[in-house]
Amino acid sequence: MDYAAWLQRAADFVGSHGNTYPCQSHTSEIDLPATESDIVQIETAVKHSLPKSIRAYFATASASAYLGAIWAPPHPAAKTAFQTLFGNRTTEFAMGSDGFLRLQYLPQYIEHAKDAIETAVECYRADRTTLPAIPLPICDFASGNCLAVDLAESNGDSPVYYISHEDQVPIPPIATSFDDFLARWESAHYVSPDRFEFSVFLDPNTGLLGSPEVSEAFKDLMIRHPVT
Repeated sequence: MDYAAWLQRAADFVGSHGNTYPCQSHTSEIDLPATESDIVQIETAVKHSLPKSIRAYFATASASAYLGAIWAPPHPAAKTAFQTLFGNRTTEFAMGSDGFLRLQYLPQYIEHAKDAIETAVECYRADRTTLPAIPLPICDFASGNCLAVDLAESNGDSPVYYISHEDQVPIPPIATSFDDFLARWESAHYVSPDRFEFSVFLDPNTGLLGSPEVSEAFKDLMIRHPVT
């Protein structure tokens, strides 16, 4: 996968659609790729090699990226359609993640992810054997929700897991690999893992991110209710 091209598409989408609706907040900042020395330093700190795909992402795309926008439907008809799709719990949609794969923070994020897993096990009786043994978060999770891969995977790659502290959602992998996650996240319009809407995009049959029905419905919503 061309990670730099993927990241630029994500930044372009979040930036352009963040301005489509009255945008409440928007960030887009992409750092330069990491050096080999930078990556080795972090691998030494976490005492484990990074998955090959994530290593390649850092080396070719960015050592740290900020991509995030929050906006609300532009008028009452759009708000009604929006709440029909996502439920009355929300009146705005959040895209991206303010911090996506920030290399220098990975060691401390691992500790936060372990806490998130403990919450999932203790509060929601999640099956610990289905969760990452050594969770490596791939984005910031200010709300407590976590997207992570498993550094313990022996094949050098890992499914991507969604661990929520507030929604009793199933916790099978939401993508079969990091590359698969990037493709699925793009099809789901970069819905933020920090928000309730994320679980709506999980396919009810497979648990995988990118429910075609919800993705198409949301795309249609944006087309039918442009800002005038």
